[in-house]
Amino acid sequence: QAAVAGLDEAGAALLQRAVAWAEPRFEGQAAATGEPLARHGAGVVRILAELHTDAATRVAALLAALPTDLNAPPARNDPVTVDFGVEIARLVQGSRALLRLGIVARQASDSEAESGAQKEMQRKMLLAMAADLRIVLMRLASRLQTLLWYAESKTPCAPGFARETLDLYTPLANRLGIWQIKWEM
Repeated sequence: QAAVAGLDEAGAALLQRAVAWAEPRFEGQAAATGEPLARHGAGVVRILAELHTDAATRVAALLAALPTDLNAPPARNDPVTVDFGVEIARLVQGSRALLRLGIVARQASDSEAESGAQKEMQRKMLLAMAADLRIVLMRLASRLQTLLWYAESKTPCAPGFARETLDLYTPLANRLGIWQIKWEM
């Protein structure tokens, strides 16, 4: 299976346990694009496997795709922390924080003229907020998976989403030297 490629036995077992844990939570859930969240999570994991990431990154990416209230504070007895540990929970929370940042930046850019300097500032904020580079990789893989969904489903991509990808995520992938993601975006 492509998702576990390159993982040792313990890493593959951890990913399989995460899939079993997440499957019932994905049941019937879809992203705003219409893409089933289970499909999105699986696609992100496959992209991360192609980048040879570790098991914790792949598990966190899958769990970050679960439906959640992005404005809710982290739960005290967060089930991800309880079942998968602090490292994976930190990656999931970091990914969700970047997602919130993207939403706030999008709302701000809707109300003011976009400049190259503003986009550069947003790229720097993305990198600065992600204390762990794996979080940025997860966000890039998630964005790419959404683009792949648009292409496969032949659903028109929102112009703002496309512009944000070209102005923010593609240069970020380029800066990090992740040519495959840059090219596909």
